[in-house]
Amino acid sequence: MNLEFIYSMHPDAYTDIIEEESNYADIERYKEAMISIGIASFIVIALLAFLLPYGLTIKGVIIGVCGPVSYFAFPYLAISVAAERRRKEMETVLPDALLLISTNIKSGTSINRAFLASARDEFGPLQEELRTTAIEISGGKSVQEALDNMRGRVKSEIFKDTLKILSDAIESGGNTAELLESSADDI
Repeated sequence: MNLEFIYSMHPDAYTDIIEEESNYADIERYKEAMISIGIASFIVIALLAFLLPYGLTIKGVIIGVCGPVSYFAFPYLAISVAAERRRKEMETVLPDALLLISTNIKSGTSINRAFLASARDEFGPLQEELRTTAIEISGGKSVQEALDNMRGRVKSEIFKDTLKILSDAIESGGNTAELLESSADDI
């Protein structure tokens, strides 16, 4: 069967949630991940049910009830855990990244160059976000639009609030470097 066909058979509300969580977890092949984890969890439930010392009717009920629940629940849980892990990693290094961006801006570097120069390996997933945002700005997107895109890819209220404040400061012509430093101190 075609993967797209199988994916299209799922409820829209469920696929919307999976897509959003996959975006936050930075999982590009989320359709394959969702279907693979779902099928694997269903098979595990079926195998466990057959190992139980009950009759076929009870085993059928267990498979009929727990199988579909596990098919939908486990992919969501796995992808959500990945998104949460990514969020924690990014929040941990966010103050250091903000200070580095601030230092680069103070040295006279443009915002896109400051983001690019601050995209260090030790920042983990934040490195890629900084690089992507710098490339978007260099490619012609406005700073506000690039920061909004970055906010949409990260599942962290602290991160989103910091980017919103940064975007507002840039738009109003505020002292961006000092704002970044104070945000890093607050975090």
